[in-house]
Amino acid sequence: MTRSTLSLASLAVLATAFLTGCGPDNLVQGLRNPLASIGTLLWVVLSVMALVDLSKSTRDGTSKFIWALVIIVMPFVGTILYYTIGKKG
Repeated sequence: MTRSTLSLASLAVLATAFLTGCGPDNLVQGLRNPLASIGTLLWVVLSVMALVDLSKSTRDGTSKFIWALVIIVMPFVGTILYYTIGKKG
């Protein structure tokens, strides 16, 4: 495995752990409501795209890790922050 593939796999595992967390508003619960399903899937797709873009960027490892945490831990706000502020840096 190359380093970028390993990095992307690590981000995917971390994202999966947070998305299927213990709280009542996790990914699985969001998919049960048909109206919320579209928003949830859109959020997941945008978050995964942001994580993939982040893994391919030329940032240093610490910056990538911090942005990955922001994207994953702060669901909607983190993804929006990355696309508005993070891609510029």
